Amino acid sequence: MKTKKIDRPSMPKTDNQNTQDSSLSQNSRNTSTSRWSKCLFYSTAAVILILMLLNASSVGSGGDDLWYVAHGKFTLDYYIDGDTTVLDYSQVDDYNVKQVPQLKNAGTGFEIVPAGICRLLHIKNLLLVKRFCLAFFGFLLILFTGLIGKEIKDYKLGIISMVMMFVTPTILGLSFCGGQDVPSALGFAVAIYGLLIFTNQLPRISIKAVLYIFFGILFATSIRISGILILLYFFIAVVLEFIMNKNLRQLFVKKDFMQITKILVICLITGIFAVFVGLCAYPNAFHEGFIQHIMSSFESVSKYSHRIPFIYEGKMAESTNPPEHYLLFSLLRTLPYYIFIGAILFLAFIVRIFKNYRKTAIIFLLFTALFPPIYIVASHANIYNGWRHLLFFYAPFAVLVSIGWYELIEFVKPKKLKETIYYPIVAACMLLIVSPTLIWMVKNHNYIYCYYNKSVGNPYLKFELDFYETSATRAYDWLRENELNKTDSLVTVSTKIFTPIYYAEMLGDTNHVKVFSTSYMGFAETDCDYSIINFHVIQPKAIKKFFPPKGTIHVEEVDGNPICAVVKRNKLDSRGIRCIREGKIAEGVALLDSAYKFDPDNFGIWFWAGLGHYQNKDYEKCIEFFDKDMTFLPTQDKVMYASMYKGSAFYELGRYNEAISSLITAEQQCTNKSQLPFIKAHLGLSYFAKGDYNNAIPQLQAALPAYPFLANQLNTCLAHR
Repeated sequence: MKTKKIDRPSMPKTDNQNTQDSSLSQNSRNTSTSRWSKCLFYSTAAVILILMLLNASSVGSGGDDLWYVAHGKFTLDYYIDGDTTVLDYSQVDDYNVKQVPQLKNAGTGFEIVPAGICRLLHIKNLLLVKRFCLAFFGFLLILFTGLIGKEIKDYKLGIISMVMMFVTPTILGLSFCGGQDVPSALGFAVAIYGLLIFTNQLPRISIKAVLYIFFGILFATSIRISGILILLYFFIAVVLEFIMNKNLRQLFVKKDFMQITKILVICLITGIFAVFVGLCAYPNAFHEGFIQHIMSSFESVSKYSHRIPFIYEGKMAESTNPPEHYLLFSLLRTLPYYIFIGAILFLAFIVRIFKNYRKTAIIFLLFTALFPPIYIVASHANIYNGWRHLLFFYAPFAVLVSIGWYELIEFVKPKKLKETIYYPIVAACMLLIVSPTLIWMVKNHNYIYCYYNKSVGNPYLKFELDFYETSATRAYDWLRENELNKTDSLVTVSTKIFTPIYYAEMLGDTNHVKVFSTSYMGFAETDCDYSIINFHVIQPKAIKKFFPPKGTIHVEEVDGNPICAVVKRNKLDSRGIRCIREGKIAEGVALLDSAYKFDPDNFGIWFWAGLGHYQNKDYEKCIEFFDKDMTFLPTQDKVMYASMYKGSAFYELGRYNEAISSLITAEQQCTNKSQLPFIKAHLGLSYFAKGDYNNAIPQLQAALPAYPFLANQLNTCLAHR
């Protein structure tokens, strides 16, 4: 017999059951949102990694890559083969490392990685391998910034933090060429991430956090000695947590000194051991002594003695004496506007932030973001190339900026709008905000680190663009593919930096290509088939008048402005100068006149054309060329010689007052005492021709030993005294 089911009314839910169901539903939604955010976080990271690796091969190698890759290679040889070259570069001709004595204070924690890969896989192109390694380390810096954001709040903040790093042009750009800067900043980011986990779980010791801290300190220290600063971060983070965390303070109340000692001992051992292992990347530390090496390295970093010129506000400045506001203005001019908006939003929501976030974590991030720039400004440390040496402060700063944006997004969020609709709208709005900078980065993907924001207008002629000089190797790649491969005969190429020379050696081009170094000031004097002239450190006046020179067949550009030129040389200038030096005056003058007709702005020929015309007794043209040279980019030597020959030319033309004025200038600027008799002889003759015998006498007397024929003029002067 089939039993009929009787429907019964359900029992009404109690308030307690309603609350419980609501809580379960909320937890379910939170779990779903968390999973979605986590998936999006790592998907975003994967896209960033792919984009960075795809762009890595197209970016050129930096100006100091030659020395650092050599330093990494020699360090590897030291540990594997026992080769002691790394201990003393003074006798090493290869790579020109002996020109950089401070390399002993540079760590090889990163450089040893591409060197090891090349050694293991028998790859010759070390610079290319380095670029891929650097792009990967740059990605890790962006990823760990996102993880810091996740640890502070959730994966949504982590996504914003990652994106903020990725769309900061200086960070992304240096991730392809900043061989010391980006890996060092990565070490700091890893350690800060570990410290946030470590302090959050105290008094329980998190082994995972200890490992992050250990490897962060190790890696940062192995690249730059400033990584030891993380020990201070470690101390500040732990002390701050003990002060502000009630549960930790209870350890003192309960006199649980065993647990306190355990925490302090683990901190001490982790920090000291990490620094010790990191110092293994400095082979000289074993020979100089660890303490002495740390002290000398800190001195080298804070007061870098090597003079590096750079363009700042349209004028030449020097790294040994940077403008006081250089660091602050570099940050203001090279960070996108949405970074500043995020910082303002952080301050606007500061009360809300301290209410909803772990206070110690926020204070700690503020310290790590603000202390480094304040210390550098206060200590007057030598800074150049913008803020690349300060890159390690930016990960916590980017997270703070991202918190500002995060809080705005959450603050304006409509209560009834579903998250699946709201967050895509937010993502679209954020894309719209960053799109102008993003478009610029895509257009200039090889030179992203050259970015300046709209407050500068056009930075060309005002600021450094290609401060890493990566354009030189890109220009060499173009030359190799479009010109050098067309011939089997020997081709000579000059360049301002050494990196393309080493690059050519690695590529095996030296069989039919000879690459050598010369400055842009020596452009006209260099006898070669092609010249690669990059924008960096060229005087603004020369850029405006001369760059790129006539004969240019290719330019590398940033935002439509040429930063590097490949010049096909006609050799009229270099051969004319050589003839003048060899005493073939008529031939030299003819060649230089042709060179001047071809390119009147080639300032390198003006001095030599003036000298040639002087020796050819064409005094009017001599004066014309020397005047052009002295009023363009005068050096003390050039002023002395030009004034000397001009004075002589004025004397020959009977323009005695002008001769005296020019010769007095030559005497005042004289750097070569052997030229003084010539100067004084013509001064004496000019005074004599004017009838100014009193002034002529001392000049003629001083010149008489070198020019005995002046005795007649001297006797005449003495007779009229």
